[in-house]
Order: sequence, then C-alpha cells, then structure tokens
Amino acid sequence: MNFKQLSIGLIFFLISPISFGQVDLRFDYGYSDDFIQPIYSEIKMQFPNKKIDKLYSDTLKSVELLKQDYFLFSGNYLLTINFSDNNLVKDSAEYSFAINGLETDISISIDFHYNEKLYKVNDQWIKKEKIPKGYISVTKYYESPESIKISLENLESTDGYKAPFFRLINNSRDTLYGEYLPGYFWGSLYISTNDSTWSRKKIGTIDTEFVDSPPLFPDSSKIATVGSFGVYNKLPNFFYIYELLFSKNGNTHGLSKYLDNRCMEWWAITEEFYRLLYKFKIE
Repeated sequence: MNFKQLSIGLIFFLISPISFGQVDLRFDYGYSDDFIQPIYSEIKMQFPNKKIDKLYSDTLKSVELLKQDYFLFSGNYLLTINFSDNNLVKDSAEYSFAINGLETDISISIDFHYNEKLYKVNDQWIKKEKIPKGYISVTKYYESPESIKISLENLESTDGYKAPFFRLINNSRDTLYGEYLPGYFWGSLYISTNDSTWSRKKIGTIDTEFVDSPPLFPDSSKIATVGSFGVYNKLPNFFYIYELLFSKNGNTHGLSKYLDNRCMEWWAITEEFYRLLYKFKIE
C-alpha cells in the first residue's frame, strides 16, 4: 500500500461511523383508550450511515418488538414519528439521540394519550381542551461497573418493609442515584424453581412520595429493595436474580415538553441507566 492509499484509508476511517459490539433494541408502542377511533402511526429510524429502517406502520393498539444486534454503529440516530388520528389530527416529530457503543441495549417507548392541554395563568396551570399527546422515551443501558458491589442482607421483614434486602456498596468515585428517587434503590426480581425457567419481572410497588434522602456517595453503602417496600415476609426456597438500575446523573423518568404544535404536544426524554444483576439462591 502506498502513502496515497494509506491516507485515503485513514480519512475514510475517521469520517465513517465506528463499528462496535452490536446493541439490541427493545421497542414498545401503544395508544390509550382515550382515542375513540384507531390511530395510524409510522415510525422510522435513520442510522448514522443515513440508512432508514421502518420500525412500525399500522393501527395496532400496542406492539412490543425485540430487534437483536440492531445498533451497529456509534453516532447520531434519528426517530421520525408520523401520527394520524382518523384524519382529524395529523402531526409529526423528529427526535435524535446518540450512542457511543458502550451500551448493552436500548429501549425506545412511544405512546399516545388524549389529555387536557395545560395553560399557565398567574402562576397556575389551567386545564383546557383535550388534545393528542405523544410521549417518546429513549433509555440506554450499560453494564454496572465492577466497583459497585451488592450482597444479600439478613434483615427481618416488618409491617412496612419486606424481604429481600440487599447491601449496595459504592467503591467507585461516582455518586450513584436511584432509578425513581435519588436516594432510594428499588429494583426488581426474577424467580426460578430450577435455575433455568425464569418468571416475569416482579417489580413491586413504587411510591415516589418518600421523604428526600441523599444519593449513594463514594465509599458508602445503602439498603436496596424490590420496589419501595419489598415483596416477601420470608423468601421461598428458590433461585433469584435481582435487577437494579441506577444512574450517575440523577435522571428519574421525568419527561419534558419537546414540541407544542397547538393541535398536539410531544413530550420526550433520553436517559442512561447502569444495570446491576445479582443471582442468589435461598435454601
């Protein structure tokens, strides 16, 4: 290879999307019973190399898809969403997000509701006419750092809080935040009788009205539970996987208004969570 060929190859590498380990897509779509007639939506994804994939185009009430090895390059991705409410309201939105190749999987949720439009008058929000509202959520997941440790904690259940309890230890230099409230770490549970066939995710009750509590600072620990209150007075003798999501930036599922097109509002959020999985057995 001569110098000219080498230079062209290097330039191509620098301007091309960077290939990385494939990332799965979990796609959820739906609309509420507030819509009397079926609504039609078309959802497309544009990749960094400008290729376009049609994710969805139909009037179905709900759809769940798993597309393995969907994201093949780091860079910017663009969602284009077209909405039609039985030809009464037609609207569209574009929403972009970036990935860096360190993600394990990405979840995209798009749903529609028919709710009151809010107006602010003298520092008070006033509900007026109902309009369609579109909600876009992009969640990027990463493996938990090895410096974050967890173990089963031998604590007795009470009337308010039930097992299982876990000791979450932060040996990293980062401050960690809970998925729903900054200072509380509420995960979910998978259960198996034979270590091969696992139940659906058991989330438990989530109560975001808890009093404020500080996040998990470096070189400290906190108790983690299933949901806000746990699930069992005493754990049955089964196999378990505890799944805990946490962040380093404090995002907690709060969507913000993205577009206000008068006849329709769009709300959106992009979040990042680290996923910690802990397998244990009760005998």
